[in-house]
Amino acid sequence: IDLDGNKSGEKHLKLEYWNIPLLFKYTTAGKLRFNFQMGPQLSILKEGYEENVFFRTAKYRRDKTDLTIAKGTYPLATFKDSERTGDMGNFNKHDLGILFGLGLEYSIIPNVYLSANLRSHYNFVNVRAEEHISVPQDPDYYVLRQNLVIGGQAGLHFLFNTGDGFSRAKHQ
Repeated sequence: IDLDGNKSGEKHLKLEYWNIPLLFKYTTAGKLRFNFQMGPQLSILKEGYEENVFFRTAKYRRDKTDLTIAKGTYPLATFKDSERTGDMGNFNKHDLGILFGLGLEYSIIPNVYLSANLRSHYNFVNVRAEEHISVPQDPDYYVLRQNLVIGGQAGLHFLFNTGDGFSRAKHQ
């Protein structure tokens, strides 16, 4: 939003992570069961970029200074060192967070069940490697930015008998 209160562009931020959770899972008993999950999660950045796209030239004020940013696309950060030029920033490659989930499970037969879960994880590490960001092509000033991701999960599960070799696999 420029000084006149009009939208003049958009910020595009794309982050792709490999997530490795270590979860404690509590499941109730019965044919229809409730489950709760929580634990730490390590996230490893696979790809990332940030850019500003301005649809028109606009005027902004940042830190008591007037800025004029021309129409165009301005890359602000990239994951790849080979693509980084000038004032472009970098992303943190690793992130640590906490994951919470809850859901339902339904037994179809003793060793096959369906599940539906809602999961959320919050990462504690700033997505950018820099403490603060201030570049001429960005009217915003960021101090810290973390990830909060909420998603759904559905599954069809098959339990293998890993017990004594005589009893059938059960999920009770």
